[in-house]
Amino acid sequence: MLIIEVFEALLLGFSVGLTGALVPGPMLFATIEISLKKGWLAGPQVVFGHILVEAVLYVLILLGAASFVDSGIISIIFL
Repeated sequence: MLIIEVFEALLLGFSVGLTGALVPGPMLFATIEISLKKGWLAGPQVVFGHILVEAVLYVLILLGAASFVDSGIISIIFL
């Protein structure tokens, strides 16, 4: 029973992520623009940079960075 629930959650997460990734947005157009200006090797570099940013945000969320919002630390960082 637990395995089925985990599988359903993973399938739902994958589906939601895929629909977000397939929608044309700013990253698609930024990648196309940079690739046209600097060549095709710039495209994967833009995508890799975006992956790094997303990975850092993911790790921060996992570590509980949201708990710092009310503590005043976030307001000090963004001054």
